[in-house]
Amino acid sequence: ENNSSIDILVRELEQQNDTKLLKWNADFKKTLTNHEILSQSILFLLAGYETTAHTLCFISYCLAMNPKYQDKLCNEIDTVLDCYDGKISYESVSEMKYMDNVIDETLRLFPSVIRLDRVASQDYEYNGTVVKKGVVWSLPIWALHHDPEIYPGPYEFRPERFDEQEKRKRDNLAHIPFGTGPRNCVGMRFAILEIKLFLSLMLSKYKFSKCDKTPETIDID
Repeated sequence: ENNSSIDILVRELEQQNDTKLLKWNADFKKTLTNHEILSQSILFLLAGYETTAHTLCFISYCLAMNPKYQDKLCNEIDTVLDCYDGKISYESVSEMKYMDNVIDETLRLFPSVIRLDRVASQDYEYNGTVVKKGVVWSLPIWALHHDPEIYPGPYEFRPERFDEQEKRKRDNLAHIPFGTGPRNCVGMRFAILEIKLFLSLMLSKYKFSKCDKTPETIDID
């Protein structure tokens, strides 16, 4: 019997084929096939590999260039892990709220996707402008995340921008590194969990620091 993570997932889903997760609706009881489960699992791993790796590189850079924020994050990691006997787990990283700030601010500065493309499903009018059905329009995430009217000093790394009281001052759509709505990134929570586990492991033992070759700024082509 195989015991890879995907095999375990398949067996678990087969045993729970009456759950809402596997139903299209109560009448048809359409479940995921083994092939569909395997395909989605591989998609999660492959589609999130490069983008997550890039985000971790940018986080490492931002922390190395801003040691006071790195120290604050390390203190949070140490404090939380002390409450869990040093165990890094889903439960422990879920309590690391300042780490969420660091991740969100890095994704604001360096979003994995610089724009979103959408197709209008029907005619839509906004402030006198009509968008016809079938028109493809783009939302410039990079420009949105670097708008000085929304984020003063937009090119500065400031994790405190994402404190709860600060977020309440902005529109919910001012920060959309994973998109938004029904077609947002399906792997968002998986990617965030990967990042938090990595940072918890690394920063509980080491620190990031710059060297003579570290650029003061990163130019994105």
